[in-house]
Amino acid sequence: MKKLNNIKNVIITTIIVLIVGIISTVAAEQSANYFGAYAFYQYFNHKTDIKSLSGCLTCNSGFNSGTGSGLALGLFYKSQFNENIKWQLRLGYSLISGKMQKSDTNIGNVYIDNFKRDTTGSSEYILNSSFNVIELSPLLSYQPFSVPFNINLGLQFKLPFSSSFDQSENLIYPNNATFENGLKVRNQKSGKIENTSPLFMYAFGSLSYDIKLDNYIFSPEIGYGYDFNDFIKGNKWKADLIRIGLSFAVNLHSTKPEPIYPAPQPLMPSIEKAQSKAYIDIIAHGLYEDKHEDTILTVKIEEYLSRQAYPILPYIFFSENSDVIPIRYSRMAVNETSLYNMDKKYFNSDNMTVYYDVLNILGNRLRKRVSTKITLTGCNADTKNETGNIDLSLRRAESVRKYLFEIWGIDTNRILIKSLNLPDKFTKGTTREHQQENRRVEISSDDWDIIKPLIVYDTLRQATPPMVKFYPVYRSESGIAQWEILAGQNASFDANPLKRIPGFSIMEQSYTWDLSRDRASIPRMDSPLLYRLNVVNQNDEHSTISKELPVEQITLKKKRSLRVNDIEIDEFRLIMFDYDSPQLTEIHKKILELVCESIKVNSKVIISGFTDKLGNSDRNKQLSDSRAMSTKRGMGCKANEIIAVGEGETDSYYDEVPEGRFYSRYVHIRVETPVR
Repeated sequence: MKKLNNIKNVIITTIIVLIVGIISTVAAEQSANYFGAYAFYQYFNHKTDIKSLSGCLTCNSGFNSGTGSGLALGLFYKSQFNENIKWQLRLGYSLISGKMQKSDTNIGNVYIDNFKRDTTGSSEYILNSSFNVIELSPLLSYQPFSVPFNINLGLQFKLPFSSSFDQSENLIYPNNATFENGLKVRNQKSGKIENTSPLFMYAFGSLSYDIKLDNYIFSPEIGYGYDFNDFIKGNKWKADLIRIGLSFAVNLHSTKPEPIYPAPQPLMPSIEKAQSKAYIDIIAHGLYEDKHEDTILTVKIEEYLSRQAYPILPYIFFSENSDVIPIRYSRMAVNETSLYNMDKKYFNSDNMTVYYDVLNILGNRLRKRVSTKITLTGCNADTKNETGNIDLSLRRAESVRKYLFEIWGIDTNRILIKSLNLPDKFTKGTTREHQQENRRVEISSDDWDIIKPLIVYDTLRQATPPMVKFYPVYRSESGIAQWEILAGQNASFDANPLKRIPGFSIMEQSYTWDLSRDRASIPRMDSPLLYRLNVVNQNDEHSTISKELPVEQITLKKKRSLRVNDIEIDEFRLIMFDYDSPQLTEIHKKILELVCESIKVNSKVIISGFTDKLGNSDRNKQLSDSRAMSTKRGMGCKANEIIAVGEGETDSYYDEVPEGRFYSRYVHIRVETPVR
């Protein structure tokens, strides 16, 4: 009865998956649907606690583990939820085999020349097993990148329809001995495995890569399955699996040939028709900071003299339970340090590039200020394996000191080491993000020149409009297989575009190119800005459309020759706000002194407050307002105009890493000073 109930549950689950898939397929009119077959080689790792099967008498103390292999063959159906997520259902046959062995060195006296001797023998117990199962697997496939690499997650339901075993005890020592039966083998038995569980259930995950050839897809795949339940009722017996193999699929939405009718006599000369009717277009609008859109007449690129102050975040963050400096931090060789030039290195740079070079900035500054000492304080998240792990905190600090000593030659006597559990000003919370921020080494010094912002005299280039919003349009009888939006300034911009926005299957209504943040992609020539939409449909038919926008470069040289009024722009950023706090710190006050040095009586100052994305968005908007206003109140100088406003949450930085969230808790100060 229980077996029938389990089968019933599997059938219900399958029906639900099919209904959801069908609904999503209908909703996505042009989604691709595939039918195919798969073949996998499987390796099983058995974990058991059984002595024998079917009551066979044995002195075996119990099998603990074993291995096995087998093939899995079947069919599958796959369809799409959206551009990045697909669902699929697999149905097939699988063989689960296993071989378990156990040696016993003290089985009692054995027979030599048919006489029982006072000689202790050694034997080996062997149990071979096999299960033939029907497997049913509902899976979701996620494509995280623009390439067709898939992460597949789901369940496997295995219904055994037959099973068998054979077991024996084999004498292995002494060589000239036998059991009482005159043979080297005893306790032999084989047959059907009794009390088999009616359903084996696995959690399954795999990685696959789709190789498309015309209307077919070949997908190599490697996966792992975790066994939830035991093979035999009342006995511990599970078998996790690793499988590797290949699937083959065909697109069910391939276009069917239209019926052929007799062609009427043409009244006019005929024009050859295209393979399929398709409409393609792309429209570009300018998007401004106040969120309004407008038709772009000309893209204007203007240069300004600028002083950029890049704040130094004096923290090095570590992975969970690790004392290894992550690879995202820039490292140098000893022979490279003599050529290190911060002024040239960070020309037209950005905050995160500067931050990831913090170890070298610190080493360079310590090398120049030979009497300065610093303190490295190692910390941990004080959770899981890091709970109370002061030794881990200490090793993290020692990793940073080791780099400064070995690469930059900084005497270890100038580097004081401390260790804590949680930092003194730790990020409060229990989420993964909160814990990440507390796994760090803090860098401190009484010498302000060690941790002060990096000042770079730069040429700032700004685009008007600051953002370009593309509206791609494609309508065809065949669904979209692949598409891309390109923008560039020369004939070979397909290979080296300023901006590339790729995708598969589904196109959104619009895509934004943010020139104000992606400054490296700002056009640098007066030639037109070309933009193009390329589409490949499910029939491998290509469509493309190209347009262009005029570009005007207003360089510093042009301004001087025209003797036009200009402005100098200085940009500063206050970071290191305490979590969920608008209060200015001593470091903020020192930076504000630098800001005041650049402010003249005719300057305009724009102060913008920001937060990370943790917490409530309404609360974050209030917090950003408070940070902007506390900065305005903390400035000890006057300007022609000072505007302070909170912008709320920012997406300027990658918030999956702790440093991205720290840099998101900031105030941006822009000083515009008219010059002639």
